Amino acid sequence: MPHRPTRLPAPFAQLGALWARLHGRNTVRLPDKNTQAPLLSPEERAELWSLADTLPPLAPPNRLSARARQGDQSSARIGNGTDFEQLRPWQTGDNSRHVDWRASARLGKLHVRTWRETRQGRCHLFVDRGASMRFGSRERLKVTQAARMAALLAIAAWRQGLTVSASVLDEAEGRFIEARHRAELLELIDTLCAPCPPGAGLMPTHWQPALDALDARIEAGARLILFGDGLGPGAGAYQRLAQMARHHALTAILIHDPLEQLLPEMGTVRVTDLHSAEEYIIDTRDAMQRAAYGEATAARHRIWTERFTAMGVETLAFSTEASLDQLPLQLIFGSARP
Repeated sequence: MPHRPTRLPAPFAQLGALWARLHGRNTVRLPDKNTQAPLLSPEERAELWSLADTLPPLAPPNRLSARARQGDQSSARIGNGTDFEQLRPWQTGDNSRHVDWRASARLGKLHVRTWRETRQGRCHLFVDRGASMRFGSRERLKVTQAARMAALLAIAAWRQGLTVSASVLDEAEGRFIEARHRAELLELIDTLCAPCPPGAGLMPTHWQPALDALDARIEAGARLILFGDGLGPGAGAYQRLAQMARHHALTAILIHDPLEQLLPEMGTVRVTDLHSAEEYIIDTRDAMQRAAYGEATAARHRIWTERFTAMGVETLAFSTEASLDQLPLQLIFGSARP
């Protein structure tokens, strides 16, 4: 079962996870007519390629190399690169091979030359496709909205010469995909858009193992964009993300659906827990139950926002009804960290 973000007074304690159970109830029509079809049609994917051309750079212009097509970027770290950085006085620990003997003789004290390393920038997309993301009441599923946004950013980053990679969490296990060439990028987008049918018995996603593996795998200075609905990260995952925020540029995007905010009056409904397949009878005419349901969702969103804000991470909330034109690009395409 997903972790319930708040403790509700009896007899409404079970409503903390009601919104997740509603994903399986047979009285709600899911927006996707064919749940075995890819999340995005060929026409929708073609539209993303066109839209990607209009996006600003993922890194500031002075950080992009003239050979951006190959993805070479200047790193803020000083090392053994080919781009001269500065001539400065010798310091303890400096390599003697970097001493500029002519400048040292001229200036009367040891000076070393420093060089700026070059590296290929990275944009990494961390996408939760678990049971709670496979829900939508109007326009599209939450996982479909996440796939649209992630695919758009992947195309834009690749065209700007960055290495694009993704962690895709379908159930308990996460899959790492890296795209340096167009064919690999298309495979990555295929994975993001793979069919994602709701159903009973789905395993919950666990962010921490995937984040632990990711932290050991990608280089410092990556741009990391997270997509979820607030249920995936537990205490351990938030702790790992706080550590990663010191070395990477993070953006956390919360995907939500209007039906999660307000439980409508539908009489007595039968709902199914997607993890345990247990069925529950809920009286949606009870005002206290509807209020507890809304508070549980609000508490989950507050935890997400407060945790990431404490890390200094920018957070965005995006509805399943929103168009990509409403995506606040200035918050995602900000100054990249060194």
